[in-house]
Amino acid sequence: MPQKTAPDSAGRAERRMGDAGSLARMLGLLDLFTREAPIWTAEEIARYTGQSRSTCYRYIRALQRAGLISPVESGHFVLGSRILELDRQIRECDPLYNAASAAMTNLSSATGHSTLLCGLYSDSVMCIRRNLVPGAPDTLHSRGHRRSLFRGALAKVILSHLPAHQLKQLYASSRPEIAAAGLGADWTAFRQVLLAIRKDGFHMTCGEAYTGICGIAAPIFSRRGLVLGSIGVAFRTADYRPEDQEPLVSSVRAAGEEASTAIRNYHLQLDFAARSINGRRGG
Repeated sequence: MPQKTAPDSAGRAERRMGDAGSLARMLGLLDLFTREAPIWTAEEIARYTGQSRSTCYRYIRALQRAGLISPVESGHFVLGSRILELDRQIRECDPLYNAASAAMTNLSSATGHSTLLCGLYSDSVMCIRRNLVPGAPDTLHSRGHRRSLFRGALAKVILSHLPAHQLKQLYASSRPEIAAAGLGADWTAFRQVLLAIRKDGFHMTCGEAYTGICGIAAPIFSRRGLVLGSIGVAFRTADYRPEDQEPLVSSVRAAGEEASTAIRNYHLQLDFAARSINGRRGG
């Protein structure tokens, strides 16, 4: 097995390889392309996944036709330009990305700190957007970075608002990681920690997501009250003063409410547009 793939991406690829459908196995090949291993040949993919060469060649041809991978030289492939096009469409159409824009700007203005926006992504969180202030730490994640649901303020505040059945599934599959993150050694303790975060309406951590960095985050909700993501500030631990916590928390919670309101208004506009279109069609 080649040592070409970062552990997190390799794990995602292997999980998809184990799924029943051939479509899942084909899409799982995209997880092999990482910063550490950006270029793959069909032979390397077949050797890593244990699939036949003919199957890998078939998957590669399909992914290439879709623009999801592209050849860079004979027999070598990288991620394709279609992904850039899809990212552009997401930035133009994603309600969370667009609705939280003003809230992020206002939060940076109110606090003087960099702001981050994260969304729930399967059993993890994804950095969707960031607004950096001058002198911001260069370690802060950018758009597309994926992180654990169990570490950092932006992740934990989302985790605390997930439905009970989803939390039970996460606990069953991630019990050692949950305990290591200080979220409880058993299900009861895990639920108590999350209920406390949920009751506070925000969460603060230092040094969990980034070494030497503190974060304060609040949840963002859909119009039906489902947690969609989180918004928060990040700043160096050395710059933190306890007397600053209350105004920072107040600003972060206000940003979460502002973004949630913007999400609701966005959907109301979509509903109105849909009704108008349907009315014209009916006429």
